[in-house]
Amino acid sequence: STSEARIAILPLTDAGQAQQRSERPGRFFAPDWSNDGEQIVYAVESSGGRYDVLVTEINGDEVQRFAVGRSLVAFALSSDGSKLAILRSSEGENTLISGDLAVYDITSGDKLDEVKGESIIAFFWAPDSEQVAYFMSSFSFNEEQIGSTSGHAAALIPPTQHENIAIQIAVLRVGSFAPQTIVSDFQMSESLFSVVFFFDQYQRSDTIWSPDSRAIVLSGKPLLGEGGIWIYPVAGEQPQWIGDGDLAFWSWHK
Repeated sequence: STSEARIAILPLTDAGQAQQRSERPGRFFAPDWSNDGEQIVYAVESSGGRYDVLVTEINGDEVQRFAVGRSLVAFALSSDGSKLAILRSSEGENTLISGDLAVYDITSGDKLDEVKGESIIAFFWAPDSEQVAYFMSSFSFNEEQIGSTSGHAAALIPPTQHENIAIQIAVLRVGSFAPQTIVSDFQMSESLFSVVFFFDQYQRSDTIWSPDSRAIVLSGKPLLGEGGIWIYPVAGEQPQWIGDGDLAFWSWHK
């Protein structure tokens, strides 16, 4: 954030006046809204150069606050608004969002589950609000590639290089502390690459999850298989190749 940066909410009415929030923004890219539009999530500066992820009512009343240190963060509420997942970069590695994932209860503030020690770059809530699909990658950048840029990894990778990045995808059932690997060594299509690396901006508009929360859809090429659109059941059944394509989403409705 900069000294001029501010957080405000602008009502979409003719007489709408920007409602300024008093705290300065932390290190994040996209805020998140609850599905009912009554709560908003964003990051703010705390003390000592640290940041908090803040959940507030639309009128500004604080609901919950989660300390995230000096990390660059991305976050999303579950569909029912009861849980918040936070992806935070490792401290001292604030140029990319790649790090640990934690899930919290909005009411109590308790940590419900977490995945640590993995290079998680994105996550997507299932419609049932009980599962999170997350993407891991082991790619790295040299100092010249990173420079002074802070942000999503995609901003530092030429689009033509996406095929050289193999990812692993796992699903965490919140509270189990036992993620299940869905697919390893999956090469994303160029379009899925863009969605994954800017996932916090796609969370409310598009979904890779089936409406019944039993499968995810991916576009690209697994280690063994054709390139195109793939359906991966999360319970362990065999994946299904649907056909050619560069990007696919599921309808929100059953």
